[in-house]
Amino acid sequence: MNCLPAELERIVVGFMNTAKVIRMRIVNKSFREACKWHTPPANYIKGRLRYLKASFPYATELKLGCRMYLDDDFLHLNHVHKLEFQIFTKTIHSRYFRHLTELVYLDIRHCDIIAFQDDTFRYLTKLTHFSIADNRNITDQGLSLLSNLKHLYIHNVEHITNKGLSTMKSLTFLDMYNLRTVTDDVTEHLPELRTLKMTMGTLTMKGICNLKNLTHLDVTSSPFTTTQGMETLPSLVRVSFTCCALRDEDLEHFGHVKKLFLYGSRISGNGFRHLTSVNWLALHKMNLKLEYIDQLIHLPRIQNLAMYECSVPKETKLLLKEKMPTIFHSD
Repeated sequence: MNCLPAELERIVVGFMNTAKVIRMRIVNKSFREACKWHTPPANYIKGRLRYLKASFPYATELKLGCRMYLDDDFLHLNHVHKLEFQIFTKTIHSRYFRHLTELVYLDIRHCDIIAFQDDTFRYLTKLTHFSIADNRNITDQGLSLLSNLKHLYIHNVEHITNKGLSTMKSLTFLDMYNLRTVTDDVTEHLPELRTLKMTMGTLTMKGICNLKNLTHLDVTSSPFTTTQGMETLPSLVRVSFTCCALRDEDLEHFGHVKKLFLYGSRISGNGFRHLTSVNWLALHKMNLKLEYIDQLIHLPRIQNLAMYECSVPKETKLLLKEKMPTIFHSD
């Protein structure tokens, strides 16, 4: 590595195994500066983090597993921008987060932080990305402090309502699961939202039609009774519906969609003719009628067609494979 520019050395070190980086740093002192830019994986970080900071002071993105020295650890994370906790078994108190002055990305989905409550957010006002799951403590009052948030992953957090989400004017990505108290009214306050993923939610097309910048829509197990109005979202190019009661007539509003994933809907196939812009189509666990299969063959812009676990005879799949040899894929 002696002949490499310093910037390239840092990139190479970033992809190297941590054990090799440590050996390289010990064997050749000239590599020590480059080695400081390495970020060790979560399963390698053991012991107190003050030693980690001394060895890798430029590691601004960290994944932490089970820790023993939490009181001391957070003191040495004041330079970290991105932090992910994994399988945490010890309670983290709100006061620990006061040391994370540069944090913009926090992921606590995969750990049990019982003491994470509203007062924690006062230390996290710089956050742009936040992920949380299965929390019964935080409320709208705490979440509303994250006014800079752009990316929110929030699953099964029962006390969050429209009031908490309405303050996030800059939000571009929202992934929510089982937020039953979030209704259509909240969409009027999310003008920048581009990606919406909703599972077991209550939003309908009436509210989604307010999201004029939406490009990706992913809906699972939600009470959609119609897709009327989807044609008013000109930027929407990728749509996914899983276990929703869509019917053939609903596809009439998908004319501008380019990528479409359908799983377990009531569509028989008579609406495929409306998919004039679709170039990628995936169909899973659907009861398709043979008389409408021909509509798939004549889709004008189709480039990829996948069909898995659908009620279609083998002979029909062979016909599709014959007519669309480089396009059709099935089980």
